[in-house]
Amino acid sequence: MCGIAGFIGEKRLDQSQIKRTLSSLNLRGPDVQNKKIFSFKKKKNIKAIFFHSRLSIIDLNKRSNQPFQKHNLTISFNGEIYNYNELRRELITKGYKFRTKSDTEVILSGYKEYKESFFKKMRGMWALAIMDQNKEELILSRDRFGEKPLYYFMDKKNFYFGSQINQIHMLSEKKFEVNEKQILNYLCLGYRSIDKYGYEFFKKIKKLEPGTILKYNLIKIKKKKFWYLNYRPNFNISRLNAIKQTRDKVIKAITRNVVSDVPISVLLSGGIDSNIIIAVINKILKKKVSTFSIIDNDQKYNEIKLINKAAKHNKVKNYKIFLKKQKMTRFIQDIEKYIDYNSKPLFTTTSYVSSKLHKKIHEQSIKVSLTGIGADELFAGYYAHGLHYLQGLKKKSAFKKELESWKENILSHVRNPHFINFKKFLKSTYYTKYILFTNENLKKMIKIKRYSRFKDKKFCKDNLRNRMLNELFYETIPPILNEDDQNHMKSSVENRSPFLDADLVEYAYNIPSIHLIKNAQNKYILREAFKDILPKKIYSNKIKKGFNVSIDSLVQRNEKSFKNIFSDRNKKIYKFVRYEKLKDLFSKKKLNNSEQMFLFRFINCSIFLERFA
Repeated sequence: MCGIAGFIGEKRLDQSQIKRTLSSLNLRGPDVQNKKIFSFKKKKNIKAIFFHSRLSIIDLNKRSNQPFQKHNLTISFNGEIYNYNELRRELITKGYKFRTKSDTEVILSGYKEYKESFFKKMRGMWALAIMDQNKEELILSRDRFGEKPLYYFMDKKNFYFGSQINQIHMLSEKKFEVNEKQILNYLCLGYRSIDKYGYEFFKKIKKLEPGTILKYNLIKIKKKKFWYLNYRPNFNISRLNAIKQTRDKVIKAITRNVVSDVPISVLLSGGIDSNIIIAVINKILKKKVSTFSIIDNDQKYNEIKLINKAAKHNKVKNYKIFLKKQKMTRFIQDIEKYIDYNSKPLFTTTSYVSSKLHKKIHEQSIKVSLTGIGADELFAGYYAHGLHYLQGLKKKSAFKKELESWKENILSHVRNPHFINFKKFLKSTYYTKYILFTNENLKKMIKIKRYSRFKDKKFCKDNLRNRMLNELFYETIPPILNEDDQNHMKSSVENRSPFLDADLVEYAYNIPSIHLIKNAQNKYILREAFKDILPKKIYSNKIKKGFNVSIDSLVQRNEKSFKNIFSDRNKKIYKFVRYEKLKDLFSKKKLNNSEQMFLFRFINCSIFLERFA
């Protein structure tokens, strides 16, 4: 796990730029920092440079430092290839020899043998750059789900890339215009809009799409997708078979994800996903790891009883962070640091508190952290999925029984008014209003109404799976992974997501939707697959909380704090938000969920605009 950056073109970088760029990558890879400068025979006016900052996880020896050269290819690589030993053995049979035990060297030999088709063979997470010095060509690649970020910018004579936007700012020395469309989308539609429309927070800076290869031959860019996913149900798969195969594939995925030459940890909540990870590691793989948890005083999100039960059940050490309210000025200072580091607003309160958890992991000298990201989008884990599932059952005999189970077991736990009004939800053929404003008063705060129309990409005819695929590729997984990477790496900790294993994901989308939920129990397949090693209360728990947190658990919010910090009507945020309406929101004693989320987005956008607009 590392930080990468680079440049190719006619521009000449001075030593101060080079030094600043390496310094900006230091937290992502504090162990070793290097650079490699290239010259070209055909175009002598062209220069290139690769930067690399290493967090040593596999083959800690200096022989695996990057940028790494072999076969007249040079690589700067961020990520982990979990099946690199299998690929290494395959390449050895073809005559390749290796001087390291790293996955980095395997990528270069694999690329030499198979070219870009080798990326299909790779299982893991990555953002990488390869310089082919024979062809004088730059190749960028990003993993299937975009677990590792990779930004780029091209002008007429130069091409820049980096793990963060900061490196592009430093290398290009350009001031990029803020994208107001993205600001509006984030303010009005929330974090689900961040990757949905192809915008970034700066115009002209782009993010390489997940599962994509980009080639730059010093003249033009050529991009190609190397992986696709859709819902292709195999109706020969029985529910029992789906449970058995899911268990096997999850165990294999977790086994791949725990390969490390340094200590690892698990982010533990009271939910089914993180509990499966820790139970498999502890009870099946017989490995010991530490766990880390966030405890919110707000009972809507407090899971301390389930977390304690899980830690005791697995006999693991559990480190807890108990959230405490802080003064608004301190909270603002924290947000400013994150925005300066990431060159973008923080997306959610969860991102904010998770960064404190990652810092705690670093303090315990642990370099790797596993999370349950992706399980909801594979196995139908959200409350809305239950309603979409019922939509698909409306003309089937099982509908009445499943609806009664949903009303009896789930309805009392949901807070979203669109879910509570489930009859209206079920009458609609496709209902996504629940993603947008759930409080009509929030609409009145927005001056400019030019935010995007919330429209799903059509993957398939099955409503449930279409919704899940939109979440997987556009709405939840991409922004969560982006935040997860940058927050982890800010504390020099590698993040891993075993549920996003390609073999597991492809199998999950072959399971017929009818098998995913039973008796209103979301993630039924996943629960049953690991019923024997989970604490009973966690296996049967129907309340979904996760790593959620309210802004009122973090900050002392009142009208005075508003006046002290946000009363200047000349602030750039008030181009988008009505001052008086916002002032009223700050003075309210109690905020509902949508108001809490909007207030957090407002604070982040305000700081971002003052910094960059």
